[in-house]
Amino acid sequence: MSNYSVKESEDNFELISKGGGNNSRVVDDIEVKLSLNLLRAIKKRMHRSSMSTQF
Repeated sequence: MSNYSVKESEDNFELISKGGGNNSRVVDDIEVKLSLNLLRAIKKRMHRSSMSTQF
């Protein structure tokens, strides 16, 4: 099995086959490591989406 990593152009996330670190979760033997800025952006989007569905 080879070690590999894929980074998005703005370093929003990293896919790593082996390794560890903070803010990472293992999904089907692939670690997805999200940056703190991306997590904040997702939280803002979710908050906006929930507010737009309220009457």
